[in-house]
Amino acid sequence: MMTNVAKRKHLLPKYLILFLVLFTSRANSQVNQLWGLTSQGGANSNGVLFSYLVSTNTFTNRKDLVTGTGTNPYGAVVLFNNKLYGTTRQGGVNGFAPYDGTLFEWDGELSKYTDKKDLNSGNILPPPTGYYPTGSLAAFGTKLYGTTTVGGNFFTNGVIFEWDPATNIYTIKKEFTNNSGAVLGKNPYGSLVLYNNKFYGMTRVGGVNSLGVIFAWDPVTNIYNNLYNFTA
Repeated sequence: MMTNVAKRKHLLPKYLILFLVLFTSRANSQVNQLWGLTSQGGANSNGVLFSYLVSTNTFTNRKDLVTGTGTNPYGAVVLFNNKLYGTTRQGGVNGFAPYDGTLFEWDGELSKYTDKKDLNSGNILPPPTGYYPTGSLAAFGTKLYGTTTVGGNFFTNGVIFEWDPATNIYTIKKEFTNNSGAVLGKNPYGSLVLYNNKFYGMTRVGGVNSLGVIFAWDPVTNIYNNLYNFTA
């Protein structure tokens, strides 16, 4: 299982820098800055959370990521209820080394990073949540949504999930079923995009031709539609 994930690492840049959002916290030191994540580097070589002030060309390392609370992010952060939220692809306390990833919160006013949810493969702490998220969280209503590249009850296919930061309740909404079944597609990469109250996304493989799909998912009705099957 870990070997298959490792083989896919070459599909992404070795050093991935992800610019995020304009964070307009009430704290003066946080206003009008760009915020981002690096997938590697920093004091622990696990990536960092940073801010960048365009007007003065000032880069500030806000947090060196550590294994116990999340490492190697491959997505952006999202501003939600005046805090930043994101995912890490690895780290946390569950599953196999190098662990299964996390959902985190950054409070700009307190300069505080919190590992809110440790994802798991189900090997150590069932039921599985899905793990190795490679995209960003997306807001809809009072909750955040995202995908994991692998994991779920089908183990290697990945999931669409819902997460409430206020209650820290995490729910799998859909589990990908590869090239047959109700949720065609496997291994989603990238982020969900909200359009006309539905989320749209893509998978790397799976679908009718086993080459990936474009899909739509309605967070209100929980209806999933396979819109397009990629061909060679």
